[in-house]
Amino acid sequence: IHWFSGSSDELQRAIKLGCWFSVGEMSLKTKRGREYAKVYPKDKLLTETDLPSSDHTDISAADIVDSLKRALSGLSEARGYSVQTEVMANAADVFGV
Repeated sequence: IHWFSGSSDELQRAIKLGCWFSVGEMSLKTKRGREYAKVYPKDKLLTETDLPSSDHTDISAADIVDSLKRALSGLSEARGYSVQTEVMANAADVFGV
């Protein structure tokens, strides 16, 4: 689920259904986003970016990488530990690499 913003009950239902959750740096700017980031299942967690957006049309690959790094850092901070290994393993699983 891209940038989950539903209720706590909807979140629990999505978790029970086995949904994947992608977290971007912007979703971690809200209190709810940081709280939800703490409870997403670690084996269903990915980082993402909304770049390029209509506000930012001149985006480089480095900009996208930087955004993903900020998402990873914010996600790790919200959860209280580095999630890099988990997120990388999940991405490899999803994309078959």
